[in-house]
Amino acid sequence: MRPVLNRVMGQIPAPRCITASTSGIVPLFRTFAAANPPPPARPTSGTEQRPKPFPKPKPQQQPKNATQPSSSNRLMKRVLHIRRVARVNSGGKVRSVSALVVVGNGNGAAGYGEGRATDAAAAVQKATKNAEKNMTYFHRFNNRTIFSNIDYNWHKVQLQLRSAPPGYGVVASNHIHEICRCIGISDLGAKIWGSRNPMNVIKATFAALKQQQRPEDIARARGKRIVDVEMAYYGYTDKKKP
Repeated sequence: MRPVLNRVMGQIPAPRCITASTSGIVPLFRTFAAANPPPPARPTSGTEQRPKPFPKPKPQQQPKNATQPSSSNRLMKRVLHIRRVARVNSGGKVRSVSALVVVGNGNGAAGYGEGRATDAAAAVQKATKNAEKNMTYFHRFNNRTIFSNIDYNWHKVQLQLRSAPPGYGVVASNHIHEICRCIGISDLGAKIWGSRNPMNVIKATFAALKQQQRPEDIARARGKRIVDVEMAYYGYTDKKKP
């Protein structure tokens, strides 16, 4: 039995990694370990460690006695007119929305703008940007009314603006009333003849207020002193005579 077993075992080749002596196994293991390095070790907690984000800067706290921005620095917006319009081309009618917006700071500066878009919100946004770009300053008498009466014609609109004493209020149409609020005019009387188209009335009001004459303009045109003109037109002056 043993000679047969030895002959069978001799026919089976031994594995390559196993050698007759222990000195041959160690160099072979070192070569295999150098060719196949172990993967990097992972954290034992079961979750990968992520880098911590940078801390957010804390907002600076203003002192209790810090001054807040006044309401005069904020712009008032009034959407005075919205209408649906259509443009005809070769493909048919292209419908859109047109808006007219007036903005002002309530302290003499105001402007109006027009915008057109497919929906009302986009049209109002465009009109607001155009109104802010077209803002101009309007001079007021005692910061409450106009310097003198104004008669102005804009296309088919006949506009009449009258200065008023303190406490009179704004007696005018709703469009002119909102314009006066944006400008900061508290005493005014207005009358409209002819066409009452809202867009033409608004444009006529702004054009009329731009053409009003101040005492400085009248004194320069007549070659007189501003003090004399103020005394003749308004009965008093805040400036001392030289």
